[in-house]
Amino acid sequence: MRHAARASVVLEATAAASGEPPAVQLVVTNSGAETARDVVPEVLYQHRTYGGERAQLEPTVRRAWRFSLSPPEGVGTFPATLRVRWSDSSGGGALALVALVATSGAAASHLAATWTIEPIGRLGHAHLQLENPGVLPVAGRVVFVLPAHLTTEPESEPAAVPAAGRATVPLVIENHGATPGQSYPVSAVFTYTENGMHYAVLGEATASVVGGSEGERVPPLAIGGSALALALGLLAIAWWTARRRR
Repeated sequence: MRHAARASVVLEATAAASGEPPAVQLVVTNSGAETARDVVPEVLYQHRTYGGERAQLEPTVRRAWRFSLSPPEGVGTFPATLRVRWSDSSGGGALALVALVATSGAAASHLAATWTIEPIGRLGHAHLQLENPGVLPVAGRVVFVLPAHLTTEPESEPAAVPAAGRATVPLVIENHGATPGQSYPVSAVFTYTENGMHYAVLGEATASVVGGSEGERVPPLAIGGSALALALGLLAIAWWTARRRR
């Protein structure tokens, strides 16, 4: 997953194998031409945040962090959200991705999650499709994980998938300053419980930004000022025309 900036950061994440103590490893590579400063990784897992040591990555340098996680309450597969932020001369950025951590005795989900995303200007429409080939309906919750400058509301919502069917979860992605011409990784994870077993289904995609962030919008006051100036101009013309007719 690549963020093309002056410091171009690539993220990779792996989770410990099923049955091993829960852990995730995050590898960050700076493939850009400038140093990535104040690189700070963190992991959110089971409502707890784990922070990593701050680092500086010169171009081409690769750094790994390993996070040992507390065992979850229950058996199954659980999502861990990994985020990295950094700074450079262009301001820096922040990326996120999701790793699935499986406990001993975890069973694989038979559901699949796929994205459809239109290019993002000021806004971008997208939807996540959940497919269930099983014979029983499934109800759970979807959480959207986006990078800095791209947001959606709400970030989490319930979803139900019929047996041998599909469900679509629509969303609108807002651009709050993402770089035009760049692509950003986005993730969604659908979690549910079935017969006491916890499941997590991950959908990953890339969102292309084509410009038109909210920073480019004309402020309401400016719009009002322009309208007032136009109105005053028309009044002045009308007054001048009336005087000539006298």
